[in-house]
Amino acid sequence: MTLRQKQSLFARLLAELVLWIYSQGWEVTQGEGAVDQVRKAQVNGGTQTVHDRQHMLGSLHYLRLAQDLNLFVDGHYVPDGGHPAWKAIGERWKSLDPGCAWGGDFDTVDANHVSLRHAGKA
Repeated sequence: MTLRQKQSLFARLLAELVLWIYSQGWEVTQGEGAVDQVRKAQVNGGTQTVHDRQHMLGSLHYLRLAQDLNLFVDGHYVPDGGHPAWKAIGERWKSLDPGCAWGGDFDTVDANHVSLRHAGKA
């Protein structure tokens, strides 16, 4: 599967997940999605090229294969990755495709992260 085909699959799976989340009575907004390693930013009153420091080198966010979600239950933001809704979301995400990875399973827990494995990376 080409990277472009994987990006299309990821977009479709993400749409399925978001619809499922809403069917549970929860809401989400999008956090970090596709990011560029190098971007223009306002620094000290001028525009400069800066390197993204929010994601580790090689993150699937750079390949448009990862999305962070902001979860709201009963209208309240849920930043705690230990909330049962996050576990349900992670399990649902992983059930959609064998390549789906959830940040709640990472060594450094990142429960709001969903991604599609590519070249061995989760």
